[in-house]
Amino acid sequence: MFEPNELYFKMCKLYKERVSKESKLIIVNAGSSRSSKTWDSFHLIVTLCRIHKKKSLDIYILRDTLVNCRDFTMKEFQDCLKVIGIYNPNDMIQSPKPVYKLFGHKIKFRGLDDEQATEGYPSDILFFNEVLETNKGSRDGLIMRCRKLVLMDFNPKFSDHEVYTLEKRSDCVFLHSTYLNNRHLQPSVKKEIESYNPDIPENVTNGTADKYRWKVYGLGERCNREGLVFPEVTWVDAIPADCDQISYGMDFGMTAQTAIVKCAIRLRKPKCDLFIQKLFYAPTESSDIVNQVLTQLQIGIGKTHVNCDNNLPGWIADLQAKGKYVLPTKKFPGSREYWITSIKKFNIHLVKDIDLRKEQENFCYRVVDGKQLSETIKKYDHILSATGYSVVSDFKHIIDK
Repeated sequence: MFEPNELYFKMCKLYKERVSKESKLIIVNAGSSRSSKTWDSFHLIVTLCRIHKKKSLDIYILRDTLVNCRDFTMKEFQDCLKVIGIYNPNDMIQSPKPVYKLFGHKIKFRGLDDEQATEGYPSDILFFNEVLETNKGSRDGLIMRCRKLVLMDFNPKFSDHEVYTLEKRSDCVFLHSTYLNNRHLQPSVKKEIESYNPDIPENVTNGTADKYRWKVYGLGERCNREGLVFPEVTWVDAIPADCDQISYGMDFGMTAQTAIVKCAIRLRKPKCDLFIQKLFYAPTESSDIVNQVLTQLQIGIGKTHVNCDNNLPGWIADLQAKGKYVLPTKKFPGSREYWITSIKKFNIHLVKDIDLRKEQENFCYRVVDGKQLSETIKKYDHILSATGYSVVSDFKHIIDK
């Protein structure tokens, strides 16, 4: 049955009032978990497909990767059509890339890890699901070529993100919704979301209270996690040319991410600048893969050394045998706290990157009963660990002053 929520009707009204041959519209739906912002966007797409039966529209539904788009967003779209009562499995084409035929239109499911997506393609309607996980450069190329409507949705799990700058555009409208706006939400799901509310004593007693999760997934409000290790950073487009020293760091990961970074310092008083740029971020199953990556990056070669994690001495020996100039970083009790403290001695500048942003926004000290401990949570720290190895190895003349 076709029963969208109030958000759907707001978007329909905006589309009718503001989309024309001369102008397109960007609608950004921010809100809590289970606010139905994704399904209401699907409802709007279905409506536009029905209205424009005589004209074939170019429609793309996108996510950060094709795997996520296929496994999550496309599945939700299929479930939505089944609830409406119009899903036909014969209209679902899975290969080579997913396409659903609806009222004579082709709705294409894509990931922004697709090389063609990074170049952009003409469209009438775009829907970026979980837009905070996507890359700005890829999005911009697609939005530039879109003729009518751009939809985006997200849970505001970051307090600062370049998507928020869209609010400055005259052709963009931000809408907000929460789980309370979803009249179809099951009581059990509502109860689970409300279990995060720290103002309810029972939640505190039960150990489910979580201020961050309540603000983001309950209230749909922008929020930084409690206990961020590096809360004060500046985002930049690139490492500037006037830096005084360059260093490289690497944190090994087989099932987790191997991270390789470029660090640079600029000598300033009273506090020097530290610039951090991600060069590589992916699991590596063997030292052979790491060797290939270093060769491609042209680092760890000649006089350009790489300061690395010392947890895999076999890998380090393999890389050195292949001619790579990699130096294991000495570790000692408290060394993790030492590199964190060392990084904090700089003004921190991060080169814009979604993986680096994810780490900065999620690398936290452990918080128990509202009290921040000195212990950090060992997650979302691969790029930052690689940075720590560089800082304590090559910038000691700064941090030990």
